[in-house]
Amino acid sequence: MTEALGDDTITLVERIRVKHGQYIDGAKTVLEGCSVQPGGSAEGDQGLTTSSVWTLYCPHIIPEDTENMIKFRDHELQVDGKLQTWYEAGAPMYVTGTLKEWEA
Repeated sequence: MTEALGDDTITLVERIRVKHGQYIDGAKTVLEGCSVQPGGSAEGDQGLTTSSVWTLYCPHIIPEDTENMIKFRDHELQVDGKLQTWYEAGAPMYVTGTLKEWEA
């Protein structure tokens, strides 16, 4: 059994590439026992683009695919970089990573 890392529930949305730079939504998986924490935000010049950074802690059952989207409450978050699985005594314990939300 996987131990919960928090009280948050996320929806993992598989992203399927249909053309260069274009994706459609695929299968959706609901994952409970996660923790999603805000990390800060940055605004572009003259109000162009705003980004918010979040940190994800999730049971190790989440795939490390960086093209998947994560929906949390009313936020659509993209994985920034790669998700990483943390191990203890050779056994996977949890997955962590940085998420980013973009707004125009």
